[in-house]
Amino acid sequence: RPWLAEMHRFEWLRDLRAAGGEAGRRAGRELIDRWIDDNNRWDATSWSPELIGRRLTAWLNHFEFLGVGSDALFRGRFMLSATRQAAHLARVLPAGLGGSELLAAIIGLIHAGLIMPRGGGWNILGRRLLDQELPRQIRTDGGHCERSPSIHLALLRRLVDLRAAIATAGQAEPDDLGAAIAGLAQMIRLFQHGDGCLALFNDSNEEEDWLIDMALGRANGKGLLIKQAPDSGFQRLSSGRTVA
Repeated sequence: RPWLAEMHRFEWLRDLRAAGGEAGRRAGRELIDRWIDDNNRWDATSWSPELIGRRLTAWLNHFEFLGVGSDALFRGRFMLSATRQAAHLARVLPAGLGGSELLAAIIGLIHAGLIMPRGGGWNILGRRLLDQELPRQIRTDGGHCERSPSIHLALLRRLVDLRAAIATAGQAEPDDLGAAIAGLAQMIRLFQHGDGCLALFNDSNEEEDWLIDMALGRANGKGLLIKQAPDSGFQRLSSGRTVA
């Protein structure tokens, strides 16, 4: 199931984009076409709200890359499927989700609302849900309620991408978005060991130091290093090269 979920999220499109070239574009289009053919009807896994949100974010953020050299048939199928997925997401949210899964679904709905034709209603709904969830999930010290460094990093990257999409659309930034990004970046720095990777708490991975640095750079997260996060329950101790 975790492998299928990773496949259905389509977040690996960034790897095809990084590889670059027409071969990457063609592979991305072919795999999206196959997904549309194989998942035209509702399915508990492929159409789960969290996966729809992450898939919409990935599809729409990479449409410019995928669309180069594409034909009208692919573009039409792509937009029709994305519209159906966004409409389903808008109908079911919050869908019993909580934590980072709910935020991923909300972020995907906002992306659809910003980019898709006649998506204004999705944008309004998504922003309203985001305004509700950010104060609930991000504590006053910047920590996310799930207390996992890897989830902090993933959520930071999604929110930074969302902020960029909102700015590109020429719309006002949600009230709590900037504070949430700054708080998450602050916590990521607290979680970093001397090699730049993350401490291991709550099903976390070390992650890649360059990826963490890139996320912090995009978040403008190079501020003062905090040593305690009392609301989240973490304390950073350091002496010389030793960090706990």
